[in-house]
Amino acid sequence: MRAIPNTAGIYAIRHCESGKLYVGSSINLRARLSRHRTNLRGMMHGNKHLQNAWNKYGEKAFQFCVLELVTDRAQLTLIEQTWIDKLNAIASGFNKRPVAATNLGIKLSEETRRKIALANKGRRVSEATREKLRQANTGKHHSPETRAKLSIVFSGMNKGPKSAEHRHKLSLAHVGKTLSAEHRRKLSESHKGIPQSEESRAKKSAALSGRKKSVETRARMSLGQLARYV
Repeated sequence: MRAIPNTAGIYAIRHCESGKLYVGSSINLRARLSRHRTNLRGMMHGNKHLQNAWNKYGEKAFQFCVLELVTDRAQLTLIEQTWIDKLNAIASGFNKRPVAATNLGIKLSEETRRKIALANKGRRVSEATREKLRQANTGKHHSPETRAKLSIVFSGMNKGPKSAEHRHKLSLAHVGKTLSAEHRRKLSESHKGIPQSEESRAKKSAALSGRKKSVETRARMSLGQLARYV
């Protein structure tokens, strides 16, 4: 199967058995089809008709293909409409909009962005969806350029002190969790060479001062001390 080019053109997502199509256009075919695949795998696709078919028949029942490469981006929407009509993608396919349209160059107003944010506030992703997203992203590696962009995005986030309620929720979320030996090793290595402030050491000392060591822990410590003199 030929790789999808990262150029402008018209594409289709085809259900192999029925021949039903979803037709679209993009200035970057590879990126757009990759986004479609990620959204479908994560059960987040905007086209519910296509998403339901994907859920029912599975990923292997669909084919991602390029219908036409377009050199003049200004003609994308017109050519997309031609393909939608030619393949009858509205009546016999997955397309819902009878007229092809593009959001390229359209900037959302502050009010529109606010409404979108409110509509998505409080939504929780199910365990099944999180697992599918995890599987879809397993093995993926960000390029140095992408990592640099992510670093810039996260650098502006508020990393100030957390509220008592926030700390309590974080504490509850970690109750009962046991870190693997490999995980503990990586955490230890990541903190090597990082100097701790006097305040940080004082807090750790206060947190540990009231704890009682188990019999097993005391025995291990005694053996460790004895080993020094052997």
